[in-house]
Amino acid sequence: LFSVDFSPDGRSVIAAGAPTAMGAQIFDVRSGQTVRALEGGGETGHQDNVLCASFGPDGLLALTGCQDKTAKLWDLGSGTCMRTLEGHSDTVTSASFSPDGKKAVTGSHDRSVRLWEVATAECT
Repeated sequence: LFSVDFSPDGRSVIAAGAPTAMGAQIFDVRSGQTVRALEGGGETGHQDNVLCASFGPDGLLALTGCQDKTAKLWDLGSGTCMRTLEGHSDTVTSASFSPDGKKAVTGSHDRSVRLWEVATAECT
């Protein structure tokens, strides 16, 4: 387990690297049961260990960062990857949304911080 974050309503927790390192899972706080798995591998999933995960401010999106040098935006309703944020040259170690949910920020072992448009996945 590498990182955890509460949903905005406090009912769920997202955990990066749980139970498999190449994904993230969302757990119900009351029951402890898995609500949704954001799976690694495949064509749209991460290809290495997921190190960070955070909820969007509306609780409908999640952002994950990975050793594969990418961050991914996930639709929590379907559990699918919506966009891949590419531009770091090393592991993405932190990821978060702006308070309005329109931007995302990532930090990396490449010693850079990148600001992204959530709607387009463009680095600004």
